[in-house]
Amino acid sequence: MKVDRINKTIAVGVPGNACNLRCEYCYVSHQAINQKIEAPIYNYSVEHMIYAFRPERIGGICEIVLCGSAETLLSNEAIELAKGLMRYGHVVTIVSNATLSKQIDKLLDIEPIYRKNLIFKASFHYDELLNRGLIDTYFQNLHRIVDSGASVFPTVILSKRNIDMIEEISKLFYQEFDEAPYSTPCFDVDDDDDLRFRLKLAPEIDSETKKKICKFLPSKVFEETLRFTKIDPHNHFCYAGKWGYIVDMSNGNVDRCIQNSTGMNFFENTDQVFEIENPVAYSCGIHSCFCKYNYFALGLMPDAKSIYTYGDLIYKKAFISEHIRNVLNVDFSKVYGEEELNQKLNHAKEAYKEQRELMLNSYMWMKDECKKHGIDTNVLWGNPFIRKEVKRAVQNSKKIVVYGIGRKYEQWKTIIDFDISFFLKTTATEGEMFEGKHVYTPEYLRNVDKQDYFVVIAGKAHKEMSCKLESLGLKEKENFV
Repeated sequence: MKVDRINKTIAVGVPGNACNLRCEYCYVSHQAINQKIEAPIYNYSVEHMIYAFRPERIGGICEIVLCGSAETLLSNEAIELAKGLMRYGHVVTIVSNATLSKQIDKLLDIEPIYRKNLIFKASFHYDELLNRGLIDTYFQNLHRIVDSGASVFPTVILSKRNIDMIEEISKLFYQEFDEAPYSTPCFDVDDDDDLRFRLKLAPEIDSETKKKICKFLPSKVFEETLRFTKIDPHNHFCYAGKWGYIVDMSNGNVDRCIQNSTGMNFFENTDQVFEIENPVAYSCGIHSCFCKYNYFALGLMPDAKSIYTYGDLIYKKAFISEHIRNVLNVDFSKVYGEEELNQKLNHAKEAYKEQRELMLNSYMWMKDECKKHGIDTNVLWGNPFIRKEVKRAVQNSKKIVVYGIGRKYEQWKTIIDFDISFFLKTTATEGEMFEGKHVYTPEYLRNVDKQDYFVVIAGKAHKEMSCKLESLGLKEKENFV
């Protein structure tokens, strides 16, 4: 089967908060300690979702990355979606911890001709694998995947603990594959505000640590990812949205990139060509493209791209097949001739100049607001939009409910200028009170007229909290924000 080079990169967010591991550097794990594990909700059948990804609808063969909020392979729906996408000829990357052998069997149970389109991005969580006796399982599964004709992408998150054990990790991989795994820096992300303004390495990687990493875990991915942390995406025109986007598997919502919604639904009007008219441009919603090395390598930022094409960036003979290397060796920015691309960029820069200035002015206003209220971080990024929606709800005589009473609410409460009817908390107990108001579980909303209330999410796990509200019949922007 001939596979053309990819034309877009699409990330598919797989819902659910269940995972079989509890890694110390994973924010989802820390959330799960205080949350009830809930079955993911899908608004569409798997068959319908597969049909929506037809090459003729989305501009040809694509790289499609399926990544769960927790462990992707716990979703049987994600496995069936992945197999359907491979049969269309798409290159499918599954992000997983590679320990669920039976689920991996299900994924590999596909005609051999299609397996070569599969990349298994297998996170290597050393401490957890040791503690649970899963080291052998992890490596056995990687060997099975490679032997089946698929590719693997074993990745180490460079937390302080993993850096301390880097020699042990390196030795294990060289024993198994005669090759070092990939590695990426660990970032300190507590909530959406961290993504937007103050992303930082945890731990910081000084020159000596970098030398140590490059010695024991040599990887172009690590070196390029580290370099990208120095690039401010707000200073570069980005084609995310046009050449890549994010689809929420639970409801079809489409984002151009992280924190950049389109308001479109990918799973509607599936007989029509799907295309996003406007790219991200300068409207980046995050502080750094810290984990988007595929965006840089594929040329989504033509004036800030990787020194490698994507296929060459990730290629290691022991892990990645020549087929995958060739399919991913594409530079989207060369879709146009160099002269035409420069003309388009210059035109786009002029067209988005006003938009960029508005964003910068808004940013400065938010910094002033933080200073005025004694807030030491830029937590107000989303508030102008939230306050606009809340104001509209109040004008429509709706009662305001806040979902979350933790750190994010503490940051927001100094600038809240609306009355709160009551709070919601996933693990609320009967009779619980907070700041003089009742605290209920989200299920409380089943027994009220939803049109009388408007919910403001004030929590780190915004996606999971949104899904919970949607499962109760609430609609984003209409009933919550």
